[in-house]
Amino acid sequence: MKRISHLLRYAALALMTTLAVSCGGQPQVPEIAGLKGPFFNVLDGKVLISMTFEQLLIDGGARIPLPKMQNSYVELSPAQTGGTFFQVALDIADVDNTDWSLVDPHALPGGRPLPGVVGGQLPALAVQVPKLNNTTFYVSKQIFGFFVPFKVDTQGAIVTFRLYMQDGTYIGNISLVGNDQNAQNGGLLLLMNLNKSGKARLQKLIDFSKKSQNKGKLF
Repeated sequence: MKRISHLLRYAALALMTTLAVSCGGQPQVPEIAGLKGPFFNVLDGKVLISMTFEQLLIDGGARIPLPKMQNSYVELSPAQTGGTFFQVALDIADVDNTDWSLVDPHALPGGRPLPGVVGGQLPALAVQVPKLNNTTFYVSKQIFGFFVPFKVDTQGAIVTFRLYMQDGTYIGNISLVGNDQNAQNGGLLLLMNLNKSGKARLQKLIDFSKKSQNKGKLF
């Protein structure tokens, strides 16, 4: 009964998000205990995806370049307000300039299919992030995203919500991934939409942020 009530709760939140879209409102990702975000912004031509793990404490941080993506990186550092700040900076040109068909595809850590992806797999890059083992980045010409280990209370289910930029633009999905049958591999999956229409909307913001009068401004 407890498991059913949890699933109904997340299903109701997903329904409210869908209804908000149809009514023209700005939907919000449901509050996730222990997590602040994720937030999407554009700064000086890069897409920034940031969040704060409120219960994760580290003494020092690092900025780690993403493999095969020379202008993109992931950063982990102590947050000014407590917890740990996690940020991914993506240069769209890095996605376009790499042949992702040469990168081995993978599912979620532990082998479950990626939700919302035909075949359940995408080219994947494993990145060793301090305190966040099994962090995996998924990249193709049409999708960019990542999985980070995180405790979510979905009783083994995978629950997915839409994500929006601050201007209301649909940017992708976020999934709360419950532990598998071995009580492992739970976490947070974020997949960003880089298909033709999604990339076109993003590119307008990126180009605008690159103008000299906008240098250093967060959009």
